Amino acid sequence: MKAPAKAILKRFTYLTAVTMLISLPLHSIRSLTVMAQSSGNIVGNLANDYLTVDLYANGAFRARLSSDIVGWITFPCDTGTLSLNTGQAEYRLYPEPTKGIAISRHLMLKANEAEMTWMVDGLRVVQRLRLLAESIHIIFEITNLRSTENTAKLRLLVDTQLFSNDGAPIYVEGYGIFTHEAFFTFPGNLTFTGWWACVSPEDTFRSVCNMLTRPYKLAFAYWGTAKTTVFEYQTDPGRMFSRPGHLKSPESDSCVLMYFNLDRLQPGIPQTITITYGVP
Repeated sequence: MKAPAKAILKRFTYLTAVTMLISLPLHSIRSLTVMAQSSGNIVGNLANDYLTVDLYANGAFRARLSSDIVGWITFPCDTGTLSLNTGQAEYRLYPEPTKGIAISRHLMLKANEAEMTWMVDGLRVVQRLRLLAESIHIIFEITNLRSTENTAKLRLLVDTQLFSNDGAPIYVEGYGIFTHEAFFTFPGNLTFTGWWACVSPEDTFRSVCNMLTRPYKLAFAYWGTAKTTVFEYQTDPGRMFSRPGHLKSPESDSCVLMYFNLDRLQPGIPQTITITYGVP
């Protein structure tokens, strides 16, 4: 079960109160290091006129419209996941990190950018969240710290939500609306570089993801089953994630899993993955 709305509101109220006590707003602090506490703690935010992104100590984040405290474009908790497959093992970086994950640099706030660094099986994984206008630029930089060539794969799960609709349908131009699980691979049927969470293509309010780095596979999925996996996920085209008349989990609960290849990681040379997520 996801965190109840009461608990979410309590977290938001606490963050607001702490922010009011600070003489300078968070986005004006030039450099700030925040030590991680426990998974689920909000330790700061990125904000502009369009979006507010709450930052969790474990590296996760949630996002909403700045003009509306319930205008969510992700589920309002740390329910998104970041995972890595090194070929030797599968690791979850957040939330609830797998054994063997080391955080080498905790959350850094610098103007409207946050950064977190993990050490995983001879790899350095950096996540940067950069807020630019209506979009969050989500950037991953992976560096091979070994003396020989390496490979890895990265998975990002975005737990989609639109206002109170936790089971927002997914739309892809040229493919239509999805309410059941679907799987795409490249090369193959993954011919698109973006997707929307919306009730219908005509809706004025929707969240938009642009995959500036093309994933090698992608899944639209039911969060309740996807959350139980660390990396690989088997979709079921009969499994519905958006049920008419239901806005909440467990009846409706959508998410998107994006998988990226990191082939031929040369020692000391970083590879970068970039997507954007926001509103049009």
